[in-house]
Amino acid sequence: GYAGLLRAGAVVTGGSSQVPGFKDVALKALNIPVRMAQPENLTGMADTLKNPSYSTSVGLLRLGLEMDTVIESDLNGAGGLPAIGLGRRVSDFLRRFLPDDN
Repeated sequence: GYAGLLRAGAVVTGGSSQVPGFKDVALKALNIPVRMAQPENLTGMADTLKNPSYSTSVGLLRLGLEMDTVIESDLNGAGGLPAIGLGRRVSDFLRRFLPDDN
């Protein structure tokens, strides 16, 4: 079935990925390259959010923001009203808790 489909390797994420020896066990069990996920290109609470425990959450938020941008672009380009989507509202809400970069 799936033999040979993951030659590029696996990306391990979440708090459990920080258990000592987890990467070695995953490497032996999967028999493919393994790397630990770590959020990149963050501002504000970057030191806290770079922890692999947050990589899935940060990734999903980024995907939501990217998708929202594409949807807004499509709506605005089609002559529709400017859209303020869920991604924008979540982003605006979270920014209230982040320190100013000024």
